[in-house]
Order: sequence, then structure tokens, then C-alpha cells
Amino acid sequence: MAERKILYVPILKSKAGERWALSHLTPARKAKVRPLLEFHPPGAKSLGEHVESICESLQAAWGVDRLDLLLDYRQHAMTLANHVPNIPHLADWRLFIAASGVFPVSLASLPLHQWTEIPRYDWASWQNAVEHGLQRDPIFSDYTMRPPGAPADFGAPSVNLRYTLEDHWRVQMGGRFSEGASPQIHAMCAQLVASPEYSGVEFSTGDEEIDRVSDDDEGPGGPTQWLQWCVSHHIEFVVEQLEHDGA
Repeated sequence: MAERKILYVPILKSKAGERWALSHLTPARKAKVRPLLEFHPPGAKSLGEHVESICESLQAAWGVDRLDLLLDYRQHAMTLANHVPNIPHLADWRLFIAASGVFPVSLASLPLHQWTEIPRYDWASWQNAVEHGLQRDPIFSDYTMRPPGAPADFGAPSVNLRYTLEDHWRVQMGGRFSEGASPQIHAMCAQLVASPEYSGVEFSTGDEEIDRVSDDDEGPGGPTQWLQWCVSHHIEFVVEQLEHDGA
């Protein structure tokens, strides 16, 4: 049996106490730690001053080897052109990542049994910033087809299909799963497979499942399976987008 590599990823606030603890780790144990630090709010400082101060203190506490920077915009579109110029030592970070997740918290307000387009502002805001030039392009990160935060406890989920396209998601809502509406997924899948926006059965395992369930004779699955198919397609789609963009 291969020896398990021991690594620990503590999630810490970027406050003075946590920074002190990191700066005083024994070298042997420090080599096995990959801390993830959440920047605390700026208080009275401007955002630029706050970021610069925290980055400099983290550099002093941890160094810059193996050190990554993640800008997490959470449910908001990225405003990289405003923030990237204020990040000190930008070239010294091992990885520079920007994340955003704008998929709606709830789809309950969408009309039933018709396709709705939801803009992918997370992707669009990243792409726009990169195309217009930054001192360093961040790696793209998103929350796929969920909003940031803990997964919602929907209680009585509705039949739904979500499909990632170039600059938006196509979403269709149906009846309640608990009320026996799951067979409605057959028509949703059939409509998607017949549309020119469908990526094809071989594009991803999720697309393969969508094609399979477009047949009424197949089992419809349930909320977990529907999300699995859509996230599978989303991840493959974003990787292909990034490859085409040269990212």
C-alpha cells in the first residue's frame, strides 16, 4: 500500500492571531500545512489599503512559496479591473485565482414548462477583464450551478434541468418531485437534445445521460441525478471554453 501523503488545509481568518500562529510553526510541520485564509472585512481602511496590508503581513508570516491568492466574489460578478491593480506582489503568488457564483439561490420564481435564460455573469465578468488586459490574469473559478454557501434544503424540489451555454444557462422548471412530476424530465431532455444548443451525446457523461433520459422508456432519475448531469456538462463546457480562450 502506498504511503499516504499527510497534508492539512486549515481554513483561517486573516487576523493577527492566525497570522502569528502561521509564522511560528515548526519547519517540519509547516511543510505539511496548506492554509486557506479568508480575508476579514477592511473596516475603516479602503479596500486597496486593506488588501495591501494583509498581503504584506501574510508574506511576512508565511512567505510566498506555495502560496496562492483566491479572490472570491461569491454571489457577485467579478470586478477585477478595480481590484487587481491594488494587489501587491502580484507576480509572487504561486496561483492567482478569481471565483464567483451567480447562479440564483432559488429558481421558484421561474415560469413552468418553458426555457429561461440566466446570464452567466461570473464567466462574462472574468472574460471581459482578461480580454481588456490585467497585470496578471487570474485562473477562473466558479460554483458551477449552485450559489455560494451551504446547499439549500429545498424540502420539496421541483423537476428541473439546467444547461450551460456560452454566456448563459438554459433552465426549465416543472412540477414538484414529491407530487410525482419526475416524468416531466423526459420532455425537457428531449427538447434539449433536439435543440442546436445541445453539445452532443459524446460531450460529457452528463450529456450522455440527458440523451438517454430523452427516451420515455428510461427511468427519469431524481433531483440528485438531474444535478449530476448538469454539473458534469458544466465542468466539461468551462474547460473547453478556457481552452478556446487560451487560458
